[in-house]
Amino acid sequence: MAVGASLVLDPEREIYPFPFVRLVNAYMSFDAKLSTSDHDAILRPILGAGYNVVLSSADDDKAEGELFSAVHEADMVTVLQDGLYISTVRYERWERFQGVIIELLEYVTTERAIDYASVRFLDEVRPKASTGLFEWQKYMRLPVVAEDVVLDHVAGHYGGLVLHLDDNKHVNVEWAPTHEPAVSDDHPLHDHYEAPEDSVLAVEWTGWCRFEEPASADVALVELDSLHTAIGEAFSRVLTPDSLKLLRGES
Repeated sequence: MAVGASLVLDPEREIYPFPFVRLVNAYMSFDAKLSTSDHDAILRPILGAGYNVVLSSADDDKAEGELFSAVHEADMVTVLQDGLYISTVRYERWERFQGVIIELLEYVTTERAIDYASVRFLDEVRPKASTGLFEWQKYMRLPVVAEDVVLDHVAGHYGGLVLHLDDNKHVNVEWAPTHEPAVSDDHPLHDHYEAPEDSVLAVEWTGWCRFEEPASADVALVELDSLHTAIGEAFSRVLTPDSLKLLRGES
């Protein structure tokens, strides 16, 4: 059976015409490192699927353990010696991104199991008018406190919480009013990202699962789907009438 063949898609979820999500990442770590001989076997089908290499093993500025990164339109894959990192700045709905993950897992995990999986959504709430620090709560039911923190690419005043789904599965939520964009100028996907004109409320949702025993790609996909569902439910609970107007283009 092909990777992901048993997944059931949900057509009932509301699709907002003006979503907050700007960057989505999925990460999976393998139970065994990729060898040098695996490099060409993995790269060949990725190139055949229309991806272009933007960072190779010969580049001096690649991260330690990184084999290569490749981009196809608004999607990017980074293959590490011990994992796979997939990103998109064009998130229309989960099933499209899920399809990208399934396709790339077909190329990489043929003889490998997965011991950790995560999915991360970085939202930017962008009101049309400038918003003061403590006015953000009209758009999200999240408290804003005066502490400094760095959330990956963004920094500012923040809050955070952890949702414990079970012993090995959690969702972290962090938020920060900021002037920093979700996608930096030197990011390979920057051309597909529309930078904000004013400050935003950045909300980062990270769901992760650590497997007690290395799991197949299909099991990892089911867990990613479960994490996406949990994040979606939590997201819906913090929305306000004002944020729903933004999402639906009513204000």
